[in-house]
Amino acid sequence: MILFDVNDLTPSNEQYLTSVPPVNTVPAKHSAVKLALALSLIPTINLAFAAPAAPTTTTTPISSNTDVDNHPLPIDAMRRFVDVYEKVRQNYVEPVNDDMLFDNALSGLLNKLDPYSDYLDAKTYDAIVDFTDGEIGQTGLSISPVNNPETTDQTTPVGTQSAPQWQITAVPKGSPAAKAGVQVGDILLKIEGKSVKTLTQSDIEQQLRGPRNSAVRLSVMQPGRHARDIRVLLAIPEDNAVKTFIQPNGLAVLQLRAFQTQTGEQISEFLDPLFKSGKLKGIVLDLRDNPGGLLTSAIEVANYFLNDGLIVYTQGRGEPEKYYRVVTAERYPAIPVSILINHYSASAAEVLTAALRDHQRATVFGVTSYGKGSVQKIWPIGQGRAIKMTVSRYFTPNGRMIEGTGIDPDVMIPEAESKPIKSTGDIIDPKDIALQQVITTLATSLKLNALPDGSKKADTKASEPAKPLPKLVPTNMANGKTMSLTGAPKTRSSNTQPVTENVE
Repeated sequence: MILFDVNDLTPSNEQYLTSVPPVNTVPAKHSAVKLALALSLIPTINLAFAAPAAPTTTTTPISSNTDVDNHPLPIDAMRRFVDVYEKVRQNYVEPVNDDMLFDNALSGLLNKLDPYSDYLDAKTYDAIVDFTDGEIGQTGLSISPVNNPETTDQTTPVGTQSAPQWQITAVPKGSPAAKAGVQVGDILLKIEGKSVKTLTQSDIEQQLRGPRNSAVRLSVMQPGRHARDIRVLLAIPEDNAVKTFIQPNGLAVLQLRAFQTQTGEQISEFLDPLFKSGKLKGIVLDLRDNPGGLLTSAIEVANYFLNDGLIVYTQGRGEPEKYYRVVTAERYPAIPVSILINHYSASAAEVLTAALRDHQRATVFGVTSYGKGSVQKIWPIGQGRAIKMTVSRYFTPNGRMIEGTGIDPDVMIPEAESKPIKSTGDIIDPKDIALQQVITTLATSLKLNALPDGSKKADTKASEPAKPLPKLVPTNMANGKTMSLTGAPKTRSSNTQPVTENVE
């Protein structure tokens, strides 16, 4: 189960966006015409295709592959595909309808490109459209590792270690997992058909989240019994994605678990009264395990802490370069900011972190983030289906690519790699070593009287306030021209133009 990260370009986001206009144009239906001609030459099977509408213009590629762009379609390869298709259709052990065969072929065409491109069936497409409202669904179950004498050493991303079994330890009454028949004591074997033996707990929990009303397929078993497959329909968790705390010393701690529609408003509702009263001395943004969400929301939050300049920009082979800029006055000027990230801080969380760090507005603590910095578009292709494909990548204000590299912290805290501890009430859990260290460091630098536990006083000098970066203007920026964009629809459409951007 992949967590969909929807960085949409809704009308509310237009105010932040400027773009380089197209430099040249190409015939809109060039590829579609070649495809139709090529298919018309294949006599093996009579197929009817409707060519999708294409954008009327494209930009100059940032790295053009002329061999791919101008080479004729491979007729021999297409003949092989049709030949294999016909053999499967006629000889597979069970009858398979044409829709399933084509769905499988389209899925393979896209999902081998990168982890984010994919073919979307009607249910998945509906779920992503729902997710443009920022609604993250979960199963509700909890897992813990258990000893298993039959397991052998496994090679994992962090070295060779004993592979645990993952046991389901809690299934709250009324949760999606409970409704689907998951039981406490079940051993979790697979998620979407893939073994969980070499996955970490955070990896598994990431795969158990996704758009509201989407489904995740689990393979579980009770000890000593046969495995069984269960389909769990994901639902919105009851707890808020923004959890806030105020320390006695005036430090505000905000744990952001996703960037959703109301995230910016929830942050300002908490911070505004503290700032206006003069009680706000510093801000800690805890972005650990934050998989992203709405780019609109991350940009809105970035505006709270910046006066001007670039927040993020995108570049792609056939996409206009898009620049997202600060458009409002800084909401909390002169208030120091610290950010805590871990390996599961991704996408929109990385955009916010990089923007504040590049502008020297925040100090970043933790470990290197996930490195999800690519932009996907969704094109409806009829019958409720769609394709999702990577079209460009994110770059930080200083020109660093996020995809595949992530954001490195200014201060390394290895403990941040562990799962954040869920604090309760108005008190940060003292066992959350990474978060406590960030709070203590910020309090010490500001010479605040009380540390988080209230038992000591800081005795070090406050650090010098960071100097703002000079205004960042890309060399190929086009005079602040604003693009007109259409927001993602709330219902499916038969239109074949891309409707949603950056869906992970």
